[in-house]
Amino acid sequence: MKKNAKSSVKQKKPSTNFINKGVMVFGKKDAQLGIVKRKGKAEPFDERKAYGSIFWACKSVGLQENQSESISAGIVNDLKKKLELKNELDSKEIFRFVSAKLFLVSKPAAHKYKELEKEHGISSTPQVHIVKRKGHLELYDEKKAYASIYWASKSAHLNELEAEFIAETVMKELNAFIATKKMINSAQILKFVAEKMTKINSDAAYMYEKHMDIN
Repeated sequence: MKKNAKSSVKQKKPSTNFINKGVMVFGKKDAQLGIVKRKGKAEPFDERKAYGSIFWACKSVGLQENQSESISAGIVNDLKKKLELKNELDSKEIFRFVSAKLFLVSKPAAHKYKELEKEHGISSTPQVHIVKRKGHLELYDEKKAYASIYWASKSAHLNELEAEFIAETVMKELNAFIATKKMINSAQILKFVAEKMTKINSDAAYMYEKHMDIN
C-alpha cells in the first residue's frame, strides 16, 4: 500500500491577467485585517482612528456632516479591502492611499489630511519643482500623480483593485525617478508615467496620456 503523503498547497498569488488585457482575478482573501507598521512597531489596524482622521479633514474644510460621514465610511471601507488583500501596510502607504482617495472627492480635504502626514513625520514626497506648461513652478505633489493614474485606470474600465495596483506600481518608479531631479517639466512626467503604464495596461495608459494633465 502507498503511504499517504502530505500535500503542500501553496497560496495562490493574485492573477495579473488584467495586464494589457483588462481582467484581474484575486485569490482567496485573508479574513484578518493587516498590521500597520509605525516607526518599526507593529499594531492592529484601528478603523476608528482612520475614520476619525478622514472625518476631521472633511469637516475642517467645511463639508457637511452627512457628506463627511459618507466620504469617511467609503474610504475606510476601501482601505479595509486593501488590508485584507495585502495583509500588511505601513503608515506611509496608508496616508498616500487615503490622500489620493480624498483628492478625488475633495482637494481641500486632501490638503488638510496631509497635515497629519507632517505631524507624524512620514511624508516622503521629494521636494522637486515642476515646470508647468505655462512656465510657472510648482512643487511635485505625490497624491495628485497617484490620483491621476488611478483615475485613468478607472476610466479604462478597470476595477478598483486593478487601478490601485497600477497606481502603486507606477508611483514607486515615478518617485524614484523624481528623486534624482532638482527640477523637471510636466511633459517629462507625463511621458514617463505613460510609458510605465503602457507596460501594465495599454488602455489605462491611453486614457492617462490623452486626458490627464499632471500638475
